[in-house]
Amino acid sequence: MKKTFKRAGVAVLSMAMLLSMGAMGTMSASAAKDNTTPITVTAPASAGADTATYTIYKVCDATPNGAGTSYTYSMATGFTTDIKDILDCEDTAAAKKTLADKLVADAADATAVVTVDSGSSTTLVAGYYLAVMNPTGTTMTAAPILFSIDSETNAAGISLSTKTSEVSLVKEITAVDKGSVATSKKRAEGAIGAVVSYQVKATIPNYAETVKADDIEYALIDIPSAGLTVNTTSVALATTGTGFAAGDYTLTATANRIKVKFDGAYVKKNGGKKVTMTYDATINENALISTTDAALANPNTVRLYYDNDYYTASKTGNPTENPDKPDGTPDGGELTEKEDEAEVYTTKLLFKKLFNGDDTAIAGANFTLSGPNGFSETFETTASKNSFEFDGLQAGTYTLHENAAPGGYVQNTNDITIGINSKINDATTTYEFAYTNANSSDGVSFTMNNTPKGTLPGTGGMGTVLFTVGGAAIVLMAGFLFVLYMKKKETEE
Repeated sequence: MKKTFKRAGVAVLSMAMLLSMGAMGTMSASAAKDNTTPITVTAPASAGADTATYTIYKVCDATPNGAGTSYTYSMATGFTTDIKDILDCEDTAAAKKTLADKLVADAADATAVVTVDSGSSTTLVAGYYLAVMNPTGTTMTAAPILFSIDSETNAAGISLSTKTSEVSLVKEITAVDKGSVATSKKRAEGAIGAVVSYQVKATIPNYAETVKADDIEYALIDIPSAGLTVNTTSVALATTGTGFAAGDYTLTATANRIKVKFDGAYVKKNGGKKVTMTYDATINENALISTTDAALANPNTVRLYYDNDYYTASKTGNPTENPDKPDGTPDGGELTEKEDEAEVYTTKLLFKKLFNGDDTAIAGANFTLSGPNGFSETFETTASKNSFEFDGLQAGTYTLHENAAPGGYVQNTNDITIGINSKINDATTTYEFAYTNANSSDGVSFTMNNTPKGTLPGTGGMGTVLFTVGGAAIVLMAGFLFVLYMKKKETEE
């Protein structure tokens, strides 16, 4: 049987069989060994943004012989595992996992020597140790680390390492056909009807060789808000290397949900790779509308569900719709959940038609509002409606043109130009809209006026009557004089 402890020195044992255990049998060297000299031990650095801590237990005490040329080992207080199980451990991943399982179970009744942050250092004396990772956030849980310390061989210190991986998830907006995308690619603005292109990138976790493929859960669920409609035929997946084969994943896409569940065998085989999902969604009439007073986002959230235990992958859960949650958030059971989102904004304009300065509605005024990307909408006042709201507009320049005025009114030939500017607020990371036009009282509402035809100035209200009566008198006087002239002419003849 091949023994793990078969040579002098120190090493680290991980369940992935990448590292070996240090010697615990009789060792010889030219310098004296002791169990009092503090040796610097550095914990593994964090694989991602979330940090972790490592709880270190002393599994075996190391006692040097009188000459200081070798150590004798004995189980430390709290550990009931037979030392023969350690000395006889086969050099296979399965055997090392079995040994680690026993020692981790024993650790429940043992007292930790120290807890150290990822990437930080502590000092320990000669012995055989167990380090157990305590992850935070969505960090992958690493396999336990078994390592030995020899005061002579490891005088310069030990840096522990373990095989784990950062599980990343990033969602971005790559394009909007009727709008614009912020530099961060996390925010965009656009018109109702605009097509928004999304990209989701996720990292596949690494798992130990001993993990069964059937135990691995890895799924993406994308959840747009009510103001976005998924184009189900646009959903596509890609990955680095050879790509996907039939059966590597199951895709289910509806107008308001996308779910991709990856096969456990594919996940286990492709640890560390990135998968990319792309798709389009359309801004619809249910989108929340932003104004100068409020920036209302239409978010699109993606959630990644996975087992974050590199060592066992034994957690349960198949992310499905949870009827107990009003927003339909999927329930992943015991699985770790990581999420990211991107937001879309849209805005509006308000218009009111005035007649001789009065806002009383009169039928027959016909207008066209035109804007970017071919936007054009024609509308007309009625006897009960002279106010109009244009929801779901993108930023840009708009022109309001009067096509016809009501009977008795002069057509207004002065077009109104309205600029809608958008920018990201650095403090709130939301879109803000600003409107440029002097013909507005609140920055979002605009007016256009018609004046009646034939209006003449007057002071007493009788001006037109006097003009009419005077004109008639002149005509009568001219006729009377003409008759007198003709009679006189006949008399003279």
